[in-house]
Amino acid sequence: MLHAVLSAIQKAVPEAEVILNCRAGTLQLMQQYYALKMRLRRSEWKQDLINRFHLVRLSSMVSSRISNHFTRYSPRHGVDVVFNIGGYQFGDQWHHTSAQVNMWKNYLSVLARNDTKIIFLPQAFGPFEAITSQQIGEILHHYADILIARDEISLENLRKVGVPSGKLWLYPDFTALVKTEQTSYGEQFSGRVCFIPNYKMIASGRQCHSDYVHSFCRLIDVTLSAGHEVFLLNHEGARDEALCREISEASGTPVPVCSGLNGLQTKAVISNSYLVVSSRYHGVASALNSGVPCLSTSWSHKYQTLLKGFGQEHAVVDLEDMNEATRKLESLLDSPVHQRVRKELMEFNRALEMQIESMWNAIWNFVSSVA
Repeated sequence: MLHAVLSAIQKAVPEAEVILNCRAGTLQLMQQYYALKMRLRRSEWKQDLINRFHLVRLSSMVSSRISNHFTRYSPRHGVDVVFNIGGYQFGDQWHHTSAQVNMWKNYLSVLARNDTKIIFLPQAFGPFEAITSQQIGEILHHYADILIARDEISLENLRKVGVPSGKLWLYPDFTALVKTEQTSYGEQFSGRVCFIPNYKMIASGRQCHSDYVHSFCRLIDVTLSAGHEVFLLNHEGARDEALCREISEASGTPVPVCSGLNGLQTKAVISNSYLVVSSRYHGVASALNSGVPCLSTSWSHKYQTLLKGFGQEHAVVDLEDMNEATRKLESLLDSPVHQRVRKELMEFNRALEMQIESMWNAIWNFVSSVA
């Protein structure tokens, strides 16, 4: 997502100064790809101070306004626009605490008071049934300038908490325009079936740990039996990598694990795959907008709505019904069906790219109108 934003900024406002709310390693990586003037929100010595003295943990002992100064939610003065690319961060599934509610209120209210325009780029929202979720919804309502839902369900969830229609936009996932980077991993695993697990499937209670591992092993076995090579891809994080290793070891035949790639390299690996089976949202998105047939597990409405946007709503698999899941997998492995789906995806992608270009044009028009 960061690549998608920086690419759009470089194209439209190449003279912009960009402040990244991220780690130093991410800044260094982005500087390899973009000629923009970029820097971290917090200087290196401050970050080192925080890490060395564990100020983030100590901050829980003081007021929320003071504690925010020691986190990435400390608002800066002199910023014209903040782009939030959280993906999916607000709703009952996240069990927001009162401290998190106060953090977001302090952060966004100060930005708004400083005349910073706050734009939430396409992401999933809601539902907002729990009390703290409703409070988060009210904060978004009061302080955000634009909230871009990436599906109709999220849009309706925002409406239910009173966000006025003038602040609500509807656009699809905006990472489709990101160009991939060729990598030796992409060549190594080219033409294989890619399996992408997600620990959130377990943490959300969709399946217990052992059942989830067994389900992936069974789908891998079906794929191997059909004559296709496979690999596991760690899309993000240490817990997913551990899950990849566990699935590999539990499989009848050890499965190679691809890990440690950056975002562009990960998308390149996915785009070179024959087929993708993913529990990661952006694993699904990268497959679809690369024209690669995909099956998706789901722990949130965001998966169904993403697939629906590509005419693939039938591609969600319920791991509790493995007979149906294997039937869907065997169908997509079949060459005639596979080629038909690839053709359908490429047609949807042409329309998707036009929608994303339209979104960015609307954003820059808004920013210019309030400058």
